[in-house]
Amino acid sequence: AALAADDARFARVQRVWRRLILANADLCPETTRDAGFTLHSLNSYPVEMREAAVRRFAIDARPAAAFLAPDSAAAQAGLRDGDAIVSVNGQSVRQARLNRRTRERDRAVADAAEKLGEALEGDAPITLEIARDGETRTIAFTPEQACASRLILARDDRVNAAANGRAVAITTGMARYLETDAELAVVLGHELAHNTLAHRDRQRDTTRPGRWGGTAAGLILGAATGVFIDFGAMAARGSQDMRLTFEREADYVGLYYAARAGFDTAGVETFWRRFAADYPASTYLTRSHPTAGERFLAIAAAQDEIDAKRAANVPLAPNPSAESQP
Repeated sequence: AALAADDARFARVQRVWRRLILANADLCPETTRDAGFTLHSLNSYPVEMREAAVRRFAIDARPAAAFLAPDSAAAQAGLRDGDAIVSVNGQSVRQARLNRRTRERDRAVADAAEKLGEALEGDAPITLEIARDGETRTIAFTPEQACASRLILARDDRVNAAANGRAVAITTGMARYLETDAELAVVLGHELAHNTLAHRDRQRDTTRPGRWGGTAAGLILGAATGVFIDFGAMAARGSQDMRLTFEREADYVGLYYAARAGFDTAGVETFWRRFAADYPASTYLTRSHPTAGERFLAIAAAQDEIDAKRAANVPLAPNPSAESQP
């Protein structure tokens, strides 16, 4: 039951994330291509879940495709969930033995993810050699363009999300807390906006490395495919005004990302009202974030702007501002 819930949560987050990075590729300053699936192996799961993982996924220690999007080019070419990845564009993928050390990085999946990530950076078709039912097959496909950021879903009960310039991380606690796909899209869109607006680079001189999410392992989903890793975000020392400006920009642009991806964002600002009730400290201005009430009002105003653009039949894109230029 725990694995089934885990599986459903990962699938939901990837589905929403993929819609965001595909729909907004034309607004992202850096793009890559979306494979349409992630990678996992038996090593990717805690020891206590592995027996259930074998039954549910029929996987072993080899890197295998997971959470395959049915409409992706890879799926249309014949890839299936559970197919073991033998090679990527002729480069053999590291084969691993089962490791019981759950904190150790899944090196075989990391190797497969690295090779697939390199292939996604080009524009040529990708050829996978896969193993299925004791047979080896070859599958070729051309992925779609997508925003370059990758996603990490961290097994962590805390309600949190973060971005580090290259990746977006969200905890399973946050994924559970977000009641609708539109709410999830707005939170993921907010973190994606931090990356696309180059907020980390713009505050690089006033930041220091920090820890986020403890040592929780996460699964990278989306354009960069997947591997379980530790994720460290950046804790800022920058000015309060700079951090608050970045948060407001990310709220505004992230809402556009969600709307452009086809999510019904009308009324989504009520998330902040619920969040303020459940986490009263969010009602106060902090060094790095506006109050929940301010964010409620700002997102509602941005939604009115989106609705007006739709009514006027003008392109749905965030209004440029001097502050939002990288």
